[in-house]
Amino acid sequence: MLWVQVEQAKAKFLLEVPKIVREKLEDLNKQLTMDESIECMMGCIEAGSRNALNAQGKDLLVLIGNTGAGKSTFANYLHGCTMQWVESGVIEVDESGNKTKSIMEIGHTMKSQTLFPQVEKTDTGLVLCDCPGFFDNRGWEINVANAVNIKNTFCAAKSVRVVALINYHSIKADRGRGLREMTTMLQELLGNLQKVKENGASIFVGISQAKPEEYNPRKKEIVAIAAESVTTVVRKGHGDGMGKEYEEFMKALGNKVFVFDVMDEGGDDWWKRDEILRQIKAAQPILDPADVFRTVLTTGDERALRMLVSDMRKRTTTAVQDLRFKDAATAMQHLSQLKPIDSNFVQNLVHDVEDHIKSWVHIQQSEGTREALAELFDHCKKRQDSLEKAKSAFHGLTGDLTLEAAISRADASIGEAAERIKKAKDEMKKLAEQLKVLEKMNQEHKTQADTMRAEHAALERKLGEDLNKLTERIKAASDEEKKELQAEQDTLRLEMREELAKKDLERAKVEELWKRDTEAQVEAQRKALVSAGNAGSGCTQP
Repeated sequence: MLWVQVEQAKAKFLLEVPKIVREKLEDLNKQLTMDESIECMMGCIEAGSRNALNAQGKDLLVLIGNTGAGKSTFANYLHGCTMQWVESGVIEVDESGNKTKSIMEIGHTMKSQTLFPQVEKTDTGLVLCDCPGFFDNRGWEINVANAVNIKNTFCAAKSVRVVALINYHSIKADRGRGLREMTTMLQELLGNLQKVKENGASIFVGISQAKPEEYNPRKKEIVAIAAESVTTVVRKGHGDGMGKEYEEFMKALGNKVFVFDVMDEGGDDWWKRDEILRQIKAAQPILDPADVFRTVLTTGDERALRMLVSDMRKRTTTAVQDLRFKDAATAMQHLSQLKPIDSNFVQNLVHDVEDHIKSWVHIQQSEGTREALAELFDHCKKRQDSLEKAKSAFHGLTGDLTLEAAISRADASIGEAAERIKKAKDEMKKLAEQLKVLEKMNQEHKTQADTMRAEHAALERKLGEDLNKLTERIKAASDEEKKELQAEQDTLRLEMREELAKKDLERAKVEELWKRDTEAQVEAQRKALVSAGNAGSGCTQP
């Protein structure tokens, strides 16, 4: 029954990931193209991200250790499963009857069965996270994806406690290789030894697969193994290179190094399930997991990741320049998925891509405004269309609202500039037409004034001629006639002065009206035309 459930779980996972992931898992030596590497990595991250949601806001107990340390077995053990030896000589979960069912698949080879952090709630109230082996190598694509998934899972949790499991047989094998790997794993996961010291109250080390008893050739009998004899080896270290730093490391963990047996055998100093649960629940958790934990990658993984991120950066920037915004958004989304990686190189390249897109947006705004000033409104519309497509493609991808805001501002700025120029152009056309009317009126008033001056001069000449003729008659007249003619002359002079004064008054009124109203209106209209041109920021006058 358990085998069927395990196979069903594996089949479900394999259906959730792209075909290239399945091919890579089947052949770890398979060389992938850059496109295949991206597809493989992102497929694993997507599947892991869905599982990380189970850790959201939870108090998480994280199980770490190399493949073969018994993390999944330990998880089922804490869950309350009954463990049993089977004919093949391995331990399985006894699911017969009403016994507690397993929550995690148990592997019996050195090939890890955990493909991404598996988060499960237990009947004991704990939420367990079984992590893939940190030193497993399924290819750099899956290794990087696991690093991202582990970080995302930890960051989603409300708090974290850690149990690092070590296979008892690896403690003495290869001159303490298991102990060195355990210290390296925890220091890399938390950043450094100082971080381990600061968070030691939240970290346990469990020794798995130790035998409760073994044959003593000296005594020639089966003797019980004391947990202290095992933990003493762990605390002191075994093999070379386990100096002062290792001593400080173990000191930070205090009394939280324990030996256990999933069958709950062993002496009184072996921790049984209830004691393990009591100790874990009483331990101070890490309350800021997002700030404490780091991603763990090998040098080879980091080297391959640098190449991939550089390629993705090039893809994104090239796609933006070519206005292939969906392609750019896809590459940008892939880059954003790698943000949890604790690498300055990765972080800088991700931010560089975001800055490049913002720079492109700024250029579109500048060029669009320039085209608006040149009244190339069709060009402005094309740029606005491009910005709208970019905004739609990048919406919600990076979490950086300043990018979407920058695109919106650029789009609005171009539209406002074009609208302002169009409005100014229409206003100038209207003002120019009004100016023509006023200038025509001005010319008519001027012509009228000139005509009146000419009429005044003609009248003055005619009256002068009439006065001269009358003077000649007076000279030739008799004394009696002279008196009458002189009286007539005086009357003519008076009428002449009155008539000329009247004409002067009419002309003055016309000239005053022309200067006061028409010329003033023309000047005001010219100023309005200049002002409209300035409002248009360069719109040429018609």
